[in-house]
Amino acid sequence: PGYVLFNYFTSIFFPSDNSLFVVSSVIIVTGYLFAVYKYSRSPILSVIIIILYPMIFLQSFFVLRQHLACAIFMFSLPYIERRKFWSFLLILLIAISFHYSALILLPIYWIYNSNYSVLNIRHFPILVFIVFLLRFTFTRIAYDNERYKNFLSSDSNILVPFLFFITTFLYIYFIKQNNTSNDKLVNAYNNYSLLICLSTIGLSLGRLTNYFSFFLCIIILDLFKRLPNPLGYYVAFIFLLFTLYLHILVSSDFPAYSIKY
Repeated sequence: PGYVLFNYFTSIFFPSDNSLFVVSSVIIVTGYLFAVYKYSRSPILSVIIIILYPMIFLQSFFVLRQHLACAIFMFSLPYIERRKFWSFLLILLIAISFHYSALILLPIYWIYNSNYSVLNIRHFPILVFIVFLLRFTFTRIAYDNERYKNFLSSDSNILVPFLFFITTFLYIYFIKQNNTSNDKLVNAYNNYSLLICLSTIGLSLGRLTNYFSFFLCIIILDLFKRLPNPLGYYVAFIFLLFTLYLHILVSSDFPAYSIKY
């Protein structure tokens, strides 16, 4: 319903062709830049990765509702840190009104204030329970509803989930967290995203990565900084070239078109 209202008011105030894409892009870019400003230690490099990595900004032109929901959710992150549940829930409900799958982000509020870690052996029983619960929920929703089958697809590209899993795991394992609210939030986000990875083994993450891949642009830079110089700079440069290659590879297949409505 939120997306329907968004379309309606956009057509009233901006009746020109393609205005929906312009207004949507402004919201998406604003939400992502807000998160980069708040949580990235290298904002400029994060913005470059967001632009080049085809699963974020480039994809937002085609997976419009989901990226709108994700960008709106970014504005709820400060309320997780301040422990203001109702403010967080209000923004999350707005995101859900654009795309129901945004409901998957709700547990981050409670993970933030816990000492849970997927790498802590004492939490193994809880880990197993949550993984099986998430897996059961995802498969029931995805395979009982035709609209959501592409969210969990064994035929999707394995490269993105693999990069997603490895980066998240390495970040949690190697990066020493300071006791700041920003670090706690990034760590909670990554612990939850690793749980999502584990619960979808054999299914692939599909479009679920859209809610978590954005934080790759933030955490992967911290991993590069852990490498000794000048190795860190070389690895970062190679990674930027790789994202540029992906950007060119994906965008070269896009047909030229215009939207009329």
